Amino acid sequence: MPPAAPEAARALAAALDAVPDHVVVLSTEGRILHANEAWRRFARENGGDRPWTGVDYLAAGRAAGTDGGPADPMDGAIRDVLAGRRDRFEHEYDCHAPDRLRWYRLTVTRVDVPGIGAVVAHTDVSDLRATTAVLGRRAVRDEPTGVLRADVLETHARQMVAEGRGVTVVRVRLPEAIGPGPDDVPVRAAAMLVELFPAPAVVGRSDDGLVVVRGGASDDELLEALGTTYGAFGRAFPDLRVTITGERLSRGRDVTLAGRPATSPGSDPRDAPGRVAGATPTGGPFMQRVDG
Repeated sequence: MPPAAPEAARALAAALDAVPDHVVVLSTEGRILHANEAWRRFARENGGDRPWTGVDYLAAGRAAGTDGGPADPMDGAIRDVLAGRRDRFEHEYDCHAPDRLRWYRLTVTRVDVPGIGAVVAHTDVSDLRATTAVLGRRAVRDEPTGVLRADVLETHARQMVAEGRGVTVVRVRLPEAIGPGPDDVPVRAAAMLVELFPAPAVVGRSDDGLVVVRGGASDDELLEALGTTYGAFGRAFPDLRVTITGERLSRGRDVTLAGRPATSPGSDPRDAPGRVAGATPTGGPFMQRVDG
């Protein structure tokens, strides 16, 4: 630390040692004046224990692989703070361990005290990252099935159609009485569809069941997808009545996946253009129709 009353210097060091973040105080030249206890403990636990006073912080960072070199934007931003060209710099980076994922937020703050250039803090934001990932997943995925929400899937399908790509949609309408329980049919059915139609196909949840969106818009591709779905549901849920329909999407046609299929009350889904319809064995014989 810069020259100061011994009591003041000890008090400052003790205060920094009480902070859980990894903190170092830098000189205007970027050399470490003080490393707090959290910094030193992390170094010891990760094989980097050494006397830190006087160490070139930026050179140490490059040696540890946290910076790409003198031309790295993070390196330059820290130098700008030390030189007084900016007051603060923040950056999040990963520092994964063999047994867990870790992320840190680097905060470099200019300090207007003679001999001190900046205070650098590395804050562990791993839990925040994990929480953000969960919330982001919940924003686009249905609970508890884990597949995409139908409105998100609909946006994906619209984009595929807009790009002129052939799109096949398979809908599985489940009985309305089915709900969450120890033997949750929607969860099992969703998992089965994800296995039947791996990426780049995408599975989503609609108001009345499940939806699969995949590339390919020929009659054969549509019938193949529908037959695969029909056979799998017949074997996995022999006592469950479901309705399976398929359709081809193309430019000029409305893409609606979030709600129930757009059919008038009492109409047969087989009457919709480009749609194939059927049911599991308990619902009677399988029926299909493909219209151009």
